[in-house]
Amino acid sequence: MCSQFGSLKGDKPPIQNLQRIDLGGRWKYILDPDDVGIREKYFILSSYEEFPEMRIPSNWFLNGADSYPERGQEIDYSGVMWFQREFEVPERLKGNLIELVFRGVDYFTEVWLNGQNLGSHEGYFQLFSFNVSSLLDYHGPNNLVVRVESPREGSEDEWYMHKRLIKGIFGHHDARPGGAWGAGGQEYNTGGIWNDVFLESSGLIKIKGLKLISRLAGDHKSAHIEVRMLVFNYLREGREVRFDLAVRPYNFSGEKLKMSFCHSLIPGQNEVRMEFSIQDPKLWWTWDRGHPNLYLLEVEVKDEESQEIFHGEEELFGVRSIRVDERDYSWYLNGERIFPRGTNYISSQWLSEMSQQRFDRDLDMMREANLNAVRVHAHVEPKEFYCSADRYGLLVWQDFPLQWGYTNDEEFSCRAVRQLEDMIELLYNHPSIAVWCIHNESPWDAPWMAERTRNYDSGQNLLLDRRLYYRALKLDRTRYVHMNSGTGDSHVYPGWYYGSYRDFSDLPGAPFPTEFGCQALPEVESLKRFILPESLWPVEGKNSAIWEFHNLQIRELFQIAKIKGNSIEELAQNSQKYQAQLLKYAIERYRLAKYEKISGLFQFMFSDCWPSVTWSVVDYYRKPKEGYWALRNAFQPVLPVAVAENSSNNSVYARIYVVNDLSRDVQGLLKWRLEGNQGVLSEGQERVCIPKDSSKEYLKIKLPSHFSQGENRLVLALYDSKEVLIAENYPKIELETS
Repeated sequence: MCSQFGSLKGDKPPIQNLQRIDLGGRWKYILDPDDVGIREKYFILSSYEEFPEMRIPSNWFLNGADSYPERGQEIDYSGVMWFQREFEVPERLKGNLIELVFRGVDYFTEVWLNGQNLGSHEGYFQLFSFNVSSLLDYHGPNNLVVRVESPREGSEDEWYMHKRLIKGIFGHHDARPGGAWGAGGQEYNTGGIWNDVFLESSGLIKIKGLKLISRLAGDHKSAHIEVRMLVFNYLREGREVRFDLAVRPYNFSGEKLKMSFCHSLIPGQNEVRMEFSIQDPKLWWTWDRGHPNLYLLEVEVKDEESQEIFHGEEELFGVRSIRVDERDYSWYLNGERIFPRGTNYISSQWLSEMSQQRFDRDLDMMREANLNAVRVHAHVEPKEFYCSADRYGLLVWQDFPLQWGYTNDEEFSCRAVRQLEDMIELLYNHPSIAVWCIHNESPWDAPWMAERTRNYDSGQNLLLDRRLYYRALKLDRTRYVHMNSGTGDSHVYPGWYYGSYRDFSDLPGAPFPTEFGCQALPEVESLKRFILPESLWPVEGKNSAIWEFHNLQIRELFQIAKIKGNSIEELAQNSQKYQAQLLKYAIERYRLAKYEKISGLFQFMFSDCWPSVTWSVVDYYRKPKEGYWALRNAFQPVLPVAVAENSSNNSVYARIYVVNDLSRDVQGLLKWRLEGNQGVLSEGQERVCIPKDSSKEYLKIKLPSHFSQGENRLVLALYDSKEVLIAENYPKIELETS
């Protein structure tokens, strides 16, 4: 819930019967590279002083496993690591339910408390917990030991096609350390206790799951809300309890709705349901279509006779309907067709780096770039990201962490189903999430993989994906489920892997490209922070291995994109100019075909997830490249665009279009101006009425015979009825056949 993880802090007092003891801080650790089976007694009987310490939460790579005394300068580590710390619990909490909660550990976890084994867990993104009430010492120190294993996938030649860890891009990707298609692609492991660890105290009846299903009436005048609660009764007998619920506006003004009901709980697990309606609900919209209105649900469970509060929970939710037509991938929000202007996103290779503040920074940059959608690319982000997306009004295409090839055996399939269920349960209540996607570029529909593997199987993972697809459909009937990104939607890279960026005029990937773009180097100031000075130039030859480890695709840079430079400064600058040119050209062509041939698009990708050279428009240090400003310009909700053409008499014309993604008509003044070295060559203006959610031609102007883009430029500006600038564009004039 957002309230637990930061986004609601300071908005209201905490729920009174919920107390926490933070277990973050300095933990002892020891590496167990041979997995010899060191057990918790080793920590109890040994002198703690001989072990190094690590700050928790953290991915161990960031904390320098290099301090381990027997292994020298250990920069990277894959395998087993043991963690230990002591803590005390106030005696006043004795008699309460106390759970030990982990918000994220990568990847296999086994836990002991005071010598007692609590259990194990698999996965990196899930929250999991243990009831430790009867195992705690309330008069002295408690000893907590955690075994974490984050292994390599294997040493066989084709490990990348038969993976067994459900880590998505954190285990295998061409934008992770070392790249994708060799042994180096498993460097800089993401293992560790990367998210919060705490003790949570409550009464002996606790709400442990809260699911909200909202159904919007067709006329939008009411919304039906179903609340499903998983309630655990740790008392030895049944109990009559009362649930008090309140629904209040979170980020808008309105009335508070209160309700109560009684329910009999049996010992153990109970599923409790309640339904209510909201009249004239404030709907959740993307920021460009309205306001992302959010409600806050507060629930308390009390003893019916004594009124003792056992536990309370709260959850943000939004009222909205979302639909995707899989025939042409048209998106509909609250019954209105919308055009997704999206990007692909991986916040960091090491998620412990991220926080609510950092996610807010990234989503603020996305919204400034006029994005209204984001694809979480083949992984699951921390909850804070989705809380930010809810508040910022960005739609989310959410991938399950499957990236390229996995083993086909039944045991892996069962584990994948369990983790898919975990993902949907964890994120279900976020109104920003529009799509669940099962797999990214699964082998069964990626024939290009035949060039990467000797034993390519054209049917690999098809049964796995079908099983996950139908499970997701059953778990969530309110959202669109997509089986494989790259099937139906498209990943196209003219101007980088093949052809020219001008090939975007043919609308490759129609109707729904979800990946397109090219690489660009960060500015030299950023490069110097992760490439040694002696390795900065040249990028080929003796330095190529270093640059390729940091993801630079040298062949594509020089042979396909034909980017040149006589120094690292010049190469970086030229690569950024090329990326900006490609993105501007591609996005403008796609948007001109809005709804006619294109239903939406997602650029690849937004930011570097580690110090590297990738397809991002923002580097790892969050310094924008030129491509960011091109993205911002080309994704303006209202955008004037020019397309040049030769006529039969060799005259050159520019057709002027305006794309309007807003849900309202725009009336204003469209001005154009041709500028040369000696000043304005010609200019004009015209009153226009631009229909809502449209793409339409408005003007056709003749260009001077001596007009060339190198020395001249076309300026387009759109003003509203009060002469306030709505949008501005500087189209690059490139002749296209009429």
